[in-house]
Order: sequence, then C-alpha cells, then structure tokens
Amino acid sequence: MAFLRHNSRLDKSTSVTPLPHEQPKKQRPSDRWNSYDDWKDNDPMRNRLERFMSSINKDALKSHVEKLLHSPVRLADRFSAGQYWCCFEFSTPDDRRLVIARVRLPKHPEHEAKGDHEEEAETYLVQCESGQRKEVLTIEQIKTQEHIMSQWTMAQAELASFTFPTIGSISEYSPEKGPTIGPIATASINSFADCGPLSSSWEYFRNIADARFKATLQRSSPPSPSHSTNPDPESPSELNKLGHFIFRDLVHNSPLFRSPPSAPAINGPFPFNHMDLGIQNILVSTSPDFSSGSAYDFLAVIDWEMAQFAPWEVFYYPVPFPLLSSQQESLILRDEKHPEYDKTVKKQKARDLYRQKFREAEEKLEAEGRPLPVSIAGVLEGSEASRCFGVVEKLGVFKGVEGELVRELVRLGYGEEGKEMRKGEVEGWLKVKREEMEAFLKKGGMVKG
Repeated sequence: MAFLRHNSRLDKSTSVTPLPHEQPKKQRPSDRWNSYDDWKDNDPMRNRLERFMSSINKDALKSHVEKLLHSPVRLADRFSAGQYWCCFEFSTPDDRRLVIARVRLPKHPEHEAKGDHEEEAETYLVQCESGQRKEVLTIEQIKTQEHIMSQWTMAQAELASFTFPTIGSISEYSPEKGPTIGPIATASINSFADCGPLSSSWEYFRNIADARFKATLQRSSPPSPSHSTNPDPESPSELNKLGHFIFRDLVHNSPLFRSPPSAPAINGPFPFNHMDLGIQNILVSTSPDFSSGSAYDFLAVIDWEMAQFAPWEVFYYPVPFPLLSSQQESLILRDEKHPEYDKTVKKQKARDLYRQKFREAEEKLEAEGRPLPVSIAGVLEGSEASRCFGVVEKLGVFKGVEGELVRELVRLGYGEEGKEMRKGEVEGWLKVKREEMEAFLKKGGMVKG
C-alpha cells in the first residue's frame, strides 16, 4: 500500500519575493537518497529489494500522483529504501510541487520475527549512547530544543482540540455531516476482539491488554526439556509475558483505567490522535531560508494511517524521552555525586520542558476559544494509567530493560500513593503475580491459538 506525501509548502508565497538569481536552490529529498548504494551485493535484503523493484507498477503510482496534482509528473532516478518501506519522488515540470510515494516492502523471511519497532529502537539506543557523551548543552542547542518542543506539542494539542464521543478512526467525511467514525484503524492488525467504535476508554485498554497478552503467549517458545518446569523468570520472554499479564490485571481489576484522576473522561469526549507522532514521522527544514528564517521548522507530519479518536491516557512520554521511574530519579537526585546525577537532571528537565510546552499550547488554544476538555500536561503529570500504558508500549521493543519495565509496572500499579515501594515489596508483588499468571494459564485462560 502506498502513502502519498504532498509538499504544499513549495506553493506558499511570501510578502517579499527575492529575485530569481537571489533565491536559494532547494534541495530535493531524492538528492540525498542512495538507491542500492547502501546494500551489499548478494545481501538477502538487497535481493528482496531487487525483486520488489522488478515487480512494482511504477506507472500506476505515476498515474495516481498525476490525478492527485492534476499535472504531469516525472519520477526521480533515485529511491530510498529501508527494512520496511521504499520511497519514490515525483515532481511537476515546474518543480513547484512534489509528492513522495511510500510503499510497504514485503517481509523478509529472516526478519519476520523482528518487531515493527525494533529497527527504530536500535537506532534510538545508538543515538542515546552517543548522546550521553555530551555533558553540556549550548545556549543554541537549548533554543533549538525549545523550538522543536513547542511545535511538537502544539501539533498534538491542535489535533486533540478535535474531539468525538466515541473511539475509532474516520471512515469517511462530508462537509454536511462531518466525520463518520468507523472501526479503529489498528484494531485488525492488533487482533482486537472488538474493533469499534468503542464508547469508553476502559473498553479500548481492555482490548489492548487482552490482545497483547495473547500475542505474547503465542510468541513464547516452548521450554526445552531441561527447563520444562522451571523457566528462568528473568529471561526476556518470561518478563515480557509477566509484564503483559500485569498490565491486563491492572486494566481488568484495578481502578487505574476506570476512574479519575488516573482515567480522565472515561466516557469521552475523546481527542483525535496521530498515534505515532514521534520524531521519525516529522519532516523539518534543515537550514534557515528566506521564507521561515529558522532551522527545524516543521514542514509536514507523515504516516496518518493509524490516526484515530483515542483515550487521553494514550498521551505519554514517547521516544526520545528515556524511561526512568520517579522512585529511581528521587534516589539519584538526592546524591549529587551519583554517577547518573547529571544525566538524570537533563532527563528530568527535558520531561519538564515537554509538559511546559503542552501547557503553553493549551493556554494558546484556550485564548483562541478552543479549550481542551482534558489537560494533556495534566495527564502526563498525574495519570498512572498513562504511565502504565507508556511502560507496556516499550515492552518487547527495548531489549535488555524488560526487568526494569515490569518492576515499574508493579510500582505504578500496586504501590500506595505518595509512598515509595521498597525493593522487597516489588519482588514480593512479582512473585504473587507470577503465581497468579501460572494459575490463570493452567485454567485455560487466554488459550493459545
């Protein structure tokens, strides 16, 4: 399936138009694309890409773009391909408009078991590792960070200002009737029992919790004979299974996802949410130009296929914000000599800035007469349901941190408000939940299949 990106910004005019010889030359995205250059000969991934390129109907894509723009277009010689997608660039003869068609690549047999977000996770971990070597942010870097945060949060708040009484995706739209809400766009691929539309946020999270726990059981490898009765409880697969069981338990049996303040507006209205508005889906300017004067201005948001009206609790700290429990942070921040003190201060400041920019965006919308019924900044700061959902979103994605993620779920879900949970208490809860999970599965709960 192809997703077309129309860069309408090239059509915008300014109040003062430079003479033709003064206009900076705009670089096309395809000027930086590598085609096959990054793929080694006889690499299985390159072989898959070559088969794909020989089979795809580029004329059909070209015809579709021409209908979209009402103009003839030409296809750039170079393309861009990764593990999951391939991009083609089309432009009009006058070079004033372009479209990027993004086409899903077929899965490679050797990579089918790899999660959809693992490539992103690996990239993020490398960036994180290199980023940790920076000890000081310059004033210019701080200004850039604030500029990006302001736009990022404003985009999400603007979308959230459009609300609907039910949870689901827009199936059609008419100027007379407005949007028609149909099933949730991601419900089918995530194996939801009820694809929607849904009338409460609890129904939404119940579907997620059930589907993900069942999927985790289906992915579990049968234990070897030597470990058939005593699998390692700290292995990634066992921790993932336990973590999703705990999340399901919290959704089904605790008040976190059923009542305020943790679950605001459980029966709506529900905000419109892109659902994947991370740094990987935002196009920005790379340098100042005569029309904006700023680098890192947002030009476009891509990948709208998952957009939906969703619960407020799906707002959480996304990548690139690191996950660290408030309990861990408080311990580190009490000791300025702690080796992680400086990094923790920076992480805390980044999250504080993210919330602050949401507050500023919400104040701006309110001044314009479009107040949000629920504060996103308030959800980030005070909703345990949001934080639990953020934790479970990372389970199975970020390798090597499964133990901390599961323990964070325990602290968030079973701890007393305002009281730090000691290590022994956390381990005690883990033991109880493992026993409950084993009993649940022995009774045939969430039968594989």
